[in-house]
Amino acid sequence: MAMDNYRTRSAFLKQTLFKLHNAAAALNPVELGGTPTHLPRKALVIGHSVALEWQFQHRNPTNTPVDFVFVNQAPSLPARSDEELAEYDFQLVQIPLRSVLPDHALWGGSAKTDSEMEAIFQRSAATLKALFSQYLEYNKQGGLLSFVVNFMVPAVNPLGKLVPYHDLRNPQYFVARLNHDLESLVALLGNAHVLDVDALTSFYGKKLFQDDLLHPFSYGGYWPGNLKDESRIEAAPPLHEHFMVAGELFRNALWLEAIGAFRIANPVQPVKLIVLDLGDTLWQGGLETMDSVDVGMVEGWPAGLLEALSYFRDRGGLLALLSRNHRHLVEQAWARLYGKRFPLTHFASVQCGFAAGSDMMLTIMRETGIAPNAVLFIDGHPVQRAEIKAAFPDIRVLHGYHYYWRRVLLLAPETQAARLGRNSTATSEQAQNAVAPQQDLVSGLSRESFLQGLEIKVDIRQLEGSEDPAFERSLELLNGTSQFNNTGQRWSREAFESFTAEHRVVCVSVEDRYAAYGVAGLVLIKHNCIEQFVMSRRIMGLDIEQGVMDTLLRHGLEHWSMPSMTAQLNDNGVNTSCRDFLAACGFASDPWGDGWLRLNLQGRPALKYHGAFNSQLPGKAPLKKLGLKLLAPTTSEPAAQAVAP
Repeated sequence: MAMDNYRTRSAFLKQTLFKLHNAAAALNPVELGGTPTHLPRKALVIGHSVALEWQFQHRNPTNTPVDFVFVNQAPSLPARSDEELAEYDFQLVQIPLRSVLPDHALWGGSAKTDSEMEAIFQRSAATLKALFSQYLEYNKQGGLLSFVVNFMVPAVNPLGKLVPYHDLRNPQYFVARLNHDLESLVALLGNAHVLDVDALTSFYGKKLFQDDLLHPFSYGGYWPGNLKDESRIEAAPPLHEHFMVAGELFRNALWLEAIGAFRIANPVQPVKLIVLDLGDTLWQGGLETMDSVDVGMVEGWPAGLLEALSYFRDRGGLLALLSRNHRHLVEQAWARLYGKRFPLTHFASVQCGFAAGSDMMLTIMRETGIAPNAVLFIDGHPVQRAEIKAAFPDIRVLHGYHYYWRRVLLLAPETQAARLGRNSTATSEQAQNAVAPQQDLVSGLSRESFLQGLEIKVDIRQLEGSEDPAFERSLELLNGTSQFNNTGQRWSREAFESFTAEHRVVCVSVEDRYAAYGVAGLVLIKHNCIEQFVMSRRIMGLDIEQGVMDTLLRHGLEHWSMPSMTAQLNDNGVNTSCRDFLAACGFASDPWGDGWLRLNLQGRPALKYHGAFNSQLPGKAPLKKLGLKLLAPTTSEPAAQAVAP
């Protein structure tokens, strides 16, 4: 029986995992793929002849409907309305290298001075900037999620193998610098990212994909698999009979890279917590006594796995340990093996003992407040994995083949974040600090007592244009929040700047006794309409949204002369919490509009919340600084019922 099980697992490894990690999906592992329906409805490809040869509009691995726009020195893209652009979930943009770097631009470079070469580069950079503005018009118009393909760096230095790399005479370095400039241009846009096709070709091997050993470097294309010259005196057979050519693999891998990027930018079932065993997982072998501990236990793949976990934590994820062992042994062994390199305090929860693994897992989820469908469990013991999966079917359990663990954690879309920044990188520590209130809640405190003890402090003020220190974080929050976002609308930088200059944008900063969350909420108000209400998931469950809404409604009535307010609602299946929230606040369906809700500010329902809400919103008279008392009546009478569409 044991041999049969071994053969079954070996067959799984050979037939399934080998194919998954050596084919087009290798850069986007599917082991953690939440829902198979998490695919774009429709996509747009914009580019030159290289993009035309991709043929995504005719076929692609996910059978996604694709429109193609061919741009050939045109002054602008074809006009499309906002409604037409809303049909696309993303656009894939390819700027032709040949338009930026003419074929002959670097010829005779050895005779040019450094300053002359720098001038050539600056001309190419200026051309790139102009083309970038042209190709990204749809993003600037409607904030369409955009993935911009970078340039494939040539495979070799044509000046010679021993000639220095970092010299603009070398096309490799020249194109690499162009990619750096391209990345800087993309960073200035909202809802736009670089799709690193150069890294993709490097991952699989440039000689399989790139044609720069046949055509000029400036073509920036991939091997044409059907190229043949039959009219020559000495007829040449098809290219693939001379070289290893993998054009179809490249096209499929590029498309799946775009799909992976889409899943990162629009997470549906992201992994928020990784729970790991220790024996045969973070070190080789088991732990019986300290005498068995040797630094060789963590050399190689265990150290590689921990390094991948450190990057997951940098992305904002949480880590936890679940070990069937004595706590003091685990602590001593960890100190000897990993010590200060990765302290045990980096784990949000450490559960050691001999209780059922499912019981310890339940404790971890209660402490961290993470639901099973956002948890990934990694364990080298098949029985332990089976127990966890049987007890919590929604938990994702990674298979036992440790060769693949590191690459899954590093590459799977479900473990990644769209952007990292000073606010984003603090997410993991903030969430880990939030373990304490979850422990209080589990220990039997009522929810009201729990919230009162948090010492919540909220600052509400108006965002003052693009020069405001909170502007960048506000745009990131606006475009990165899906669950508590009443419309789901994404914004380009230019559009958000314009709205901020012409209308009210209310910025909400939050802290409690465990963490300072910074800008965690945003409300966009046009006249008397709440265009968009966004709250970070990091503060959900603290009733802060009720306090913000109550402050806005009272301020609107008392200082903005608004007898009523309306709110937009686009119920997209992901933001159902917004529908329930607006209904609880008293907003009801507007019979004169689809997706609009209306609320009369006189006689509206009372909202209950806790904390100190300091409002600095402009008006005829400043609002009083609110104290630590309940800001609304504490009566137990239910709020008036409202029905949202």
